[in-house]
Formats: sequence, C-alpha cells, structure tokens
Amino acid sequence: MSIHSKMLGVSVALATALAAPHVTAQDSRADLFEALYENPADRTLMLGYARASVLEGDYEAAVATLERLIDLEPSNQEARLELAKGYFALGQNALAQYHLDIYLQGGDLTPEEVSAATALVAKASARESGFDARGSIEAGVVKSSELGETGLSYRAAARLSWDLGGANPHTWDATVRFTGRSYDSETTSDSHRFVFRTGPTLLLAGQAFGPRLQPYLEFGSVDDDDVIEDGDRFYGGLYFIQPINAQWSVFADVAYGTLDRNDTVGDADVLRATVGADFWATEDVRLRVVLLHQDEDADTGGVDRERNSARLDAMYRFSPGFNQTSRAWQLRAFVQTDQETSTGSVDDDYVTYGASLKAYVRNNTFLRLAARHVDRDSTSAGQSRDDTVVSLTAGWEF
Repeated sequence: MSIHSKMLGVSVALATALAAPHVTAQDSRADLFEALYENPADRTLMLGYARASVLEGDYEAAVATLERLIDLEPSNQEARLELAKGYFALGQNALAQYHLDIYLQGGDLTPEEVSAATALVAKASARESGFDARGSIEAGVVKSSELGETGLSYRAAARLSWDLGGANPHTWDATVRFTGRSYDSETTSDSHRFVFRTGPTLLLAGQAFGPRLQPYLEFGSVDDDDVIEDGDRFYGGLYFIQPINAQWSVFADVAYGTLDRNDTVGDADVLRATVGADFWATEDVRLRVVLLHQDEDADTGGVDRERNSARLDAMYRFSPGFNQTSRAWQLRAFVQTDQETSTGSVDDDYVTYGASLKAYVRNNTFLRLAARHVDRDSTSAGQSRDDTVVSLTAGWEF
C-alpha cells in the first residue's frame, strides 16, 4: 500500500470510530457545539463533536475534546486511540506515542487493532528520529500457462524518508522498486523492471491527513522482449493528492520525459498523465480506480504509441482465527483494460485481471499467492495471446 493510502486509512479510522450513537450525520458542528456547551459532560456529544471536527480538518478541536473525555473516562480505549491519531495528524509525535503505549497496554485488542496501533507507533517514532526506512523483498516460483514454463519471480521495494525539519512535517522521499520474472527457456519471455523516484513531499495544510504535493524525478529501466517497452526512461513529474472527506481521496500525477529504447524502433518523448480516487468503505476495505493516458512521440522513423488504461483495485484486510501474528492478512483483486495504438495502425487491446493473498507467518515474514490472466488481442500477426501466470513467493519486510 502507498504511503498516502496508509495515511488515508488512519484518517478513515479517526473519522468513523468517533461516530456517536445519537448524533446523526445531519447534525452540524455548530449544533453539536451548542449541545455540548449545554451538556459539557455528555460523552456521546464529545465523540460527536470530535468526529465533526475531524471531518472539517480541525484536529486541534478534536484533540481538545478527546482530552476532556479521557480525563472523565481514562479507560476508554476508543477515545485513547483516536486521541493518539489526532496528535499524529498534528505532528505531535511524542504525545501520539504516549497515548498509543497506554492503548496497547490496555489489553483485549484484536490482532488487527494491535497491528494498526503498532504501525502508527513506528510512523510517529520515525518522525521523531527524522529518518524512516521501510521495504520488502520476496522471491518464489512462477508458472506461465501459455507455454507451460516454470521460472523465478522476484520483487524488492524500499522507501526512504528524511524529515526536512520546521513546524510542518515535510519530508524528502525516495522509493525504489525492482520486479522480474526469469524462465529457463528461450521461448518464454523474461521481464525485469526497475523504478527509482525521489523528491520532496510537501504537506500543504501542515497536517498528516491534508493535501500533499510531490515534485519528483524518476528513472526507470525495462528489460523485456517487447521492443517498444524495452529501454530506459527519465521523467520529471508532479504528484498531488487531495482528501475529500474521511472516505474519499483523489489524486493526479503528470510527468514528462524521454524513452531511450534499446532497439531500432526509435527513442521517444513521453507524456504521462494519471488520475484516480481511493474509497475506504471501512478501515479494512479499500477500492481504488485509476485512469492513465500515455503518449510516446518517437524520433523520425520510429514508432509512436498512445496508451489508455483503466484499472479497478479492491483490497480487504482480515485476520483468520488461526492467525498467530499481529499482522492482518491482505486479499487483493483487480481488473484492468488497456488500449494501445502504434505507428502502422497496430492496435492492441488488453484485458487483465487477477487476485492475490498475502498471509503473514511472522510479524515481518509472509507468503504471497498470486494469479493473473492476460488476454491480448492484437492486429499484429502472432502477437495475440491468452496467458495465465501463477506465482507463490516468500517475503520479508523491514
């Protein structure tokens, strides 16, 4: 999951868990304030007012109200956790850690609750230290149905973050990803992809759950039998995300750069534009939709290409009864359509869909079972295909 999705998930938990039984969504923050003024010790009104404050991005008011509630009811685990999240949103990480420690010592927590609180402790601690490093590596077997070949699948990813200092928690971030499949056969295509992106992440409202902007530089390399894909890329881009409310967030990414192809089909200038939205139905269920347009304008005599894609992802976090770890398992599914048009009236239509299960066997080790089906319909002779790829990998997170 990307960092903005994780942040949004925490925001969802903060907003939804503060729901008050007799306070409706139609009650305005002003109405709740008046009611709370008349009944200052009403704990349900406190929760309702805190929830309304979160929805309006006023974390200071939410924190002040929750502090009063904790004074009245120190054993209220729900209020304690949401107070910690409010302090985290405001960048007061030491206070967030203090309340999270009390929450974790309270007991009677589900594995998902322990996992979420522990992750927030790690984020707050990383902010305090000024540096954070996270990542994972995994490898295993992969089998392609098209030719019945079995090979090696591997993936590595890391994210480094440095606090830039100052009152707002701006950071300088760097992410790197390396993925690949390698078959011991000359008839089945190997594929290796590398991406490195770096740039500052600017929190425009000065809060963890507010809008953020990231100008970045990106370098990518693809080693693939597809001559149009094969090559090195260098982009300059701008990524922006805007939370709409506790459940919805929208984002956009625009980049321009060059593609240095490794064959005779010509280098190209590339314009890439992506828009999308995240919807958290609950703290453990997320939907994401992404639309992409990419235009590759090749040198004279080269191959131009235009690509339009649409993708829908779903994610569900859960903990089976036999799970002995504090980490929730993740079930994911997606469907994607791609339309590509290349020089010479070559049209390729793709439909891809798949699912994966990430099961933790220890708090930082996991198994991933994944399956993906690709249906390619091409006007280029011999390029149409119908392939299912299944993989089983073991991984470690740090």
